[in-house]
Amino acid sequence: MKSPIMENRPKAIIKLETQDYVVEAIGYIALAALWIFAFYSYNNSPDIVPTHFNYAGEADGFGDRQTVFITPVIATFMFFIMTVINRYPEMFNFPVAITPENAQRQYVLAIRMIRLLKIGVILVFLIVDLYTFASATGQEGEMGAFLLPAISVVMFLPLIFYLVKALRTKR
Repeated sequence: MKSPIMENRPKAIIKLETQDYVVEAIGYIALAALWIFAFYSYNNSPDIVPTHFNYAGEADGFGDRQTVFITPVIATFMFFIMTVINRYPEMFNFPVAITPENAQRQYVLAIRMIRLLKIGVILVFLIVDLYTFASATGQEGEMGAFLLPAISVVMFLPLIFYLVKALRTKR
């Protein structure tokens, strides 16, 4: 059963611009880099690697080095789910009422936010994998205290940017 709100929304006909293709390409390149690093990490890590870190950035869980492939698998799944979802912006929740006058602009803002979130998800997993590899090979530095704030910024910045833009361009 469709929501009455969604029944009134115009169908999305989005014409992608160069910046959309560039951001999408960056997402695929970042995903490939995550996989490449996972194989590099697997081949250059000890048999036991950190699998969990506490808030101070100290390893408090350990497992087989094959666990380095968990993050790329999850990131790939999330990336492709968000790619599919991005094709149907009329189904998104919006911070403003969608009208025929503002629909295309709001849809474009929303799909661009999702594209940036896709890159953000991959960057978060890449940061975690880099830190895990550094910890596993005894190269970790002062990143422990930096890890959680960095992840928060990478994930929330696109959302905040989107909300500000969407609320400013209600019409």
